[in-house]
Amino acid sequence: MLAVLLLCPAACASGPRPEVFRATRDVLADLDDFGALLLDAGLPADTLPPGREVTPEDATRLRITFGLYSPTSRTYGPRLVADMLLREVIDGAASVKRSELDSRLLRYQHLNVMGSDGFLSYALTGTPAQCIGPV
Repeated sequence: MLAVLLLCPAACASGPRPEVFRATRDVLADLDDFGALLLDAGLPADTLPPGREVTPEDATRLRITFGLYSPTSRTYGPRLVADMLLREVIDGAASVKRSELDSRLLRYQHLNVMGSDGFLSYALTGTPAQCIGPV
């Protein structure tokens, strides 16, 4: 029986690589800190803005897209930071390089935010830091 299994080619191993997740792999391969923040904020990879700049139109679209996905306690901090950065892009009325948005993230690296669940969490990752109590 083992000899028969070894002599038969495996169909799944001999076929071409499936391309179902190609777009997601391409986006994640080119991920920067701002893109990682958007993912932590709850956005799917296919909604991330392409290119090396974020336009005010991109920022508006992303802020609207946030409304399509329910926030969780884990996405609250990153969503708050992302929303603030996107509002800066909209208010500036000009495209902002993604590398500039990456450097603006440094302002929030030591910041904790308190969600409605009573937990302090790290603003950039959403990782709970401490339970304060009922709000």
